[in-house]
Amino acid sequence: ITLNLYVDDAEHLRWNTAADGSGTDYAVGDYYTENAEITLYAIWEELPSEESGGGNSGRPAASGGSSGSSKPVEDAKASAEIMPQYEQQDATVTVTENADGSVTISATDADGKAVELKDGVKVTLKGDVKPGQVLVIVNEDGSETVVRKSVTEDGSLTALLDGGATIKIVDNAKTFPDVAANAWYADAVAFVSSHELFVGDENGDFNPKGTMTRAMMAVVMFRLEGEPEAGEGKSFADVEAGMWYSEAINWASATGVMNGYGESFGTNDPVTREQMAVLLYNYVKSLGIEMKEGSAMNFSDTDEIHSWASEAMAWAVAEGIFQGDTEGKLNPTASASRADVAALMQRVVKLLVK
Repeated sequence: ITLNLYVDDAEHLRWNTAADGSGTDYAVGDYYTENAEITLYAIWEELPSEESGGGNSGRPAASGGSSGSSKPVEDAKASAEIMPQYEQQDATVTVTENADGSVTISATDADGKAVELKDGVKVTLKGDVKPGQVLVIVNEDGSETVVRKSVTEDGSLTALLDGGATIKIVDNAKTFPDVAANAWYADAVAFVSSHELFVGDENGDFNPKGTMTRAMMAVVMFRLEGEPEAGEGKSFADVEAGMWYSEAINWASATGVMNGYGESFGTNDPVTREQMAVLLYNYVKSLGIEMKEGSAMNFSDTDEIHSWASEAMAWAVAEGIFQGDTEGKLNPTASASRADVAALMQRVVKLLVK
């Protein structure tokens, strides 16, 4: 049995057969074979408080949850506003900074009743916010949910909420052995992994050069939108019920974010860059956001863009989501790598919250 125990302001020293620590010791992390029932007690040592000069114990942050180290950014100053698309609803938003470092946002109508505004409350927390730190909603049961539509810039974090919530900033940084700190995609990988849009593979790698399939892309978009319930989408011959991608593809089809090829979704097909432009265009448009008119595309391979993707690609270029390579090409028909998609997703989220 493996147990990882963490208690605030205390360090787990060892296991012992007696509650007072006077029995037989068992070291933390070692392996033992016992042929009989045994009761072990965790022995702790209280750590010095920050006020007395003590630092971090060096023990690892809890893993497996969305909260990272779950340490709110100190002295973060919060503000909130209603997004322009909801200005006619006469909604009011208030901000309360709590003693524990969290912030409570309230969104109410003219009668003081709570209102739900899809992506309608823009929250900004100014402080020493670092890459890898994200905003989480503190649920009533104490669990935390990552706010995926959030960006960090110049030490501040800006996010979109659907209404009132208690929030805080936590460290949710991930590291991957195959992502060098100086790689062009390192920042984008840090963004999508801390926002839990992407996860690593079974070896703990990010696999930045790996190909993104259309099923993978549907899952990423589904996560960005908070994995909502959706109406019944189109049935596809290559989409089996109960698969890891089934619910996401149903949502993508029902909302018009992604469409298939006739009777097939192309589940395992690599997603191309022009397909990416179309699905991102469809997604942003589905949110009711005013779409910027596309501009002329001065790339040497624009003639390779299919007619069904030209409007979306022109929009994506105008918004700065798609950029040319060092040779001045868009490579519209090329397969998108995981690193490519990470960069595109980071830019799209910035577009949504700006």
